[in-house]
Amino acid sequence: MDAPTGTVALVFTDVQGSTAIWEHGAALMRAALAIHDAVMRRTLAASDGFEVKTEGDAFMAAFVRAADAAAWCQRVQLALLDAPWPEELMELADAAIVGDPPRFRGLRVRMGIHVGEPDCRPDPVTGRMDYFGPVVNRAARVASAGHGGQILVSQAALAAAGAALADAAVIDLGEHRLKGLVAAEHLFQILPRRLADRAFPPVRTVAAPRTNLTPAATALVGRTDELARVGASFDTGARLVTVVGPGGSGKTRLAREHALTHLADYRGGAWFVDLSQARGESDVQSTVAGALGVALPAGASAADATAVLGRALAARDHLLFVLDNLEQIVISAAPALRAWLEAAPRAMFLVTSRQPLGLAEEVTVELGALDDDAAIHLLLDRAGRVGATFDPITDRPALRALAERLDRLPLALELAAPRLRALSPAQLVERLTQGIDLLRRVARDVPERHASLRAAIAASWDLLDAAERAAIAQCAVFQGSFTVEAAEDVIVLDDEAPPVLDVVLALRDKSLFATLRAPGAAPRFVIYGAVRQFLDDVADPEQLAEASDRHARHYVATGERLVRESIGPRAPEAFAELGREIDNLRAVLARSVPNHPGLATRAALCLEHALNSRGPGALRAEVLDAGLAAAKICAHDHSLAKIHLARARFARLRGDQAGAGAELDRAALHIPDDDALVPHLAYERAYLARLAGRFDEAAALLEHALAAVRDDAGRALVLDGRAALAQDRAHLPEAEADVRAAIDAAARAGDVRLEARLRQNLGAIRHDAGDLDGADEAYRAALDAVRALGDARLEGVVLANLGNLLGDRGRNDEARALIDSALPLLAAAGDAGFAAHAHMYRGLVALRAGRIADGRVDLEKARQGHAVAGARRFEALDRGYLAIAAALHGQRADALARFAEAAPLVAEVADQHMQIYFAACAAAIGATPPPAVARAGLPSWLVDALDRLAGAAATDADTTHAALAAALAAALVRAA
Repeated sequence: MDAPTGTVALVFTDVQGSTAIWEHGAALMRAALAIHDAVMRRTLAASDGFEVKTEGDAFMAAFVRAADAAAWCQRVQLALLDAPWPEELMELADAAIVGDPPRFRGLRVRMGIHVGEPDCRPDPVTGRMDYFGPVVNRAARVASAGHGGQILVSQAALAAAGAALADAAVIDLGEHRLKGLVAAEHLFQILPRRLADRAFPPVRTVAAPRTNLTPAATALVGRTDELARVGASFDTGARLVTVVGPGGSGKTRLAREHALTHLADYRGGAWFVDLSQARGESDVQSTVAGALGVALPAGASAADATAVLGRALAARDHLLFVLDNLEQIVISAAPALRAWLEAAPRAMFLVTSRQPLGLAEEVTVELGALDDDAAIHLLLDRAGRVGATFDPITDRPALRALAERLDRLPLALELAAPRLRALSPAQLVERLTQGIDLLRRVARDVPERHASLRAAIAASWDLLDAAERAAIAQCAVFQGSFTVEAAEDVIVLDDEAPPVLDVVLALRDKSLFATLRAPGAAPRFVIYGAVRQFLDDVADPEQLAEASDRHARHYVATGERLVRESIGPRAPEAFAELGREIDNLRAVLARSVPNHPGLATRAALCLEHALNSRGPGALRAEVLDAGLAAAKICAHDHSLAKIHLARARFARLRGDQAGAGAELDRAALHIPDDDALVPHLAYERAYLARLAGRFDEAAALLEHALAAVRDDAGRALVLDGRAALAQDRAHLPEAEADVRAAIDAAARAGDVRLEARLRQNLGAIRHDAGDLDGADEAYRAALDAVRALGDARLEGVVLANLGNLLGDRGRNDEARALIDSALPLLAAAGDAGFAAHAHMYRGLVALRAGRIADGRVDLEKARQGHAVAGARRFEALDRGYLAIAAALHGQRADALARFAEAAPLVAEVADQHMQIYFAACAAAIGATPPPAVARAGLPSWLVDALDRLAGAAATDADTTHAALAAALAAALVRAA
């Protein structure tokens, strides 16, 4: 390439630490420089660059365009990172591998770019073009200000590169005075995105003092929204913004980040003042004076000192003043801040504190926990810096559990990360159950309040008064979140203490609680896990035991009230509120089994009501086991009966029919003939009989229960069971009449939850009757109702049935989407029986859409699920559908064999309609006419389809396959 002239982009480079490497071994350095030089020249040629000259390990290059210069520098950094360096070289400090994946590896080259019009003339000896003058001097000084692995560019170079840097990571480093140059230079750092997290010390310049802040050693993680809110607050006219949050939430780090990233916005600079050691007004004034370089008059009063500092702030014009850690001096600092806001109208103040200042001008930005992704990112980043490595996919669940255990607070995560060099995330979670003292920083260059999690919490504890300490100690009995009303029932303070409401709000303002706000619900408070562990050491055991008793009584009474309300007009709100009390009810159950078994049993029944509709199944099983243990201690018949009935329902949902039957037998021992639980017992026994195809037994049970029923709610339940039995027998008019009567009874009883379930059952009956519009209407009404109620399990049932309906209408993509959304809801609630139904529906949708292999997979899952559940009728259906799938695949012999396997089950459940349908399909596949009884029982359109199949089977195998696919895919379910 010819040497550029005129406006030129100049680049200077050199190797950091080269002298030490030469001293270590000349041969090693020569080998390393050979690799270095090859990289430089190869990439230079590919970037339209001109090599001006080299001196030792330093290069000078020239480019016509600044964009090419910037591109070359980035290519060099990436190529050097991946170069085949000698292993011995990377054992040296100036060439060591840093990070995983590496951020530094091998020789570290600093690079600087500047643009201008240098004096150009050939070298008299070499004849090559050389460059001279102020432009060259400034380019060399820009490069010398950097560190190994860093690319610095002047403002002129950045402007000239323009849009070419859109894909680069660009950081504004501010104005700096370069050695030997009069005019300051605005420097920027550029790096390829892959190397964006390289961290460097401050640039080597003569500081142009616009800030006393230094760049952070690590990137800020997960605070994008909060950082934006701070900036937006200032942009919209706020002059005092307070970042509030618990100890360890990253308030200081956020404030520093805002100050550094917005430094260019403040003509007077950004100034940071650490007030963590201040204990009064005079401490505030002297610390602020030191940061501003202002001498306070000897013996000046507080008012005079405040006025002097106000004038100094005003003289700096538009500046940002960061006042860090004000929580211990909120009262004494507030008057000074108010005075400075008046005296310096162009000054902006960014404060960090564990509680707001309470000034009228104040805008607060609250920091709480990080979200899941940010917390895991922070753990991975900080652990990677100390050499711990993880698989970001397989280790993610364990890292998420660790982050949750640490309340997703940045300080806790940073303190935990170094321990991951020796412990897995799961091991660290286990260790943390023993206490928070494991989280301690070994570095000596951090403030004591950041050295351990205990120190951060102790700093907040020291700021509390006696009433606040007593209140938060008693709050340790709460699990999950709690309301003010709950706190007022549980917390007991001395007579002279303020009201509990005021104390709780004061603790919230001091960031010892987080606040949760659900739409339409009262605010709830959450005590941080680390704070809870700290309280274990400082709380009075006797006081805590008394609070625990009050807690148990409050939540059992609350849970029972919400259970009653969750079947009435307030059902959606009550059920949502009951869901929010699950953690506290679990705490009651865990603490009360041995000493208060009656309360424990009642708590278990409240939890069963909440978990029945939302899961998770594993927790529901745990609650029912604990509830049974408590009920046995109580030996209270009605409670034992309720627990055994609940266990029977859950066993049935999981497919354990034998276990469900045994639980019902145990429940019956505790239910008198005139008890209100009789209909529930009969309904469950009839359900098991129906699943096994014992229809006469189910009918007798339901008729007996209907005669004994005592209220509309029980009547609705039994009528629903009778409607389901009629549906199983294909007596659809009777089924619809019974389910409509059940809906009316549920409405009279005010049980909106049961009414919603019955409307879904009405949809299923209409669906079987071929009334697709009526079924769609009933399903969608039920879906709206169950979603309003928050009943996730029943939502899964309705979605699966509605998907099946849409499949019948040929809307296969919509059908599959609905069934896909139903399956996780059913799995979470532990409803294995209906999950098998959903797989059957999805299999049929796949067959209709021509995805035969997919359909067979789902139908086999359905068969296995129904077999485990003891649902003989549905297992027979699955086997028949698998036979049809085989036929659609052209596997006629396999199809006939599967029909033969299904035949005994079909006979066992005595479903004549299914017998007719499967016999007709088997006859068609076998190329023989359907039996007369079969033809007589089928609709004319299906008879025509089967005749076409039989005719095709006698002629051409390919035609047979196509005819089967067309006719059977259209006929599958409605004929059943």
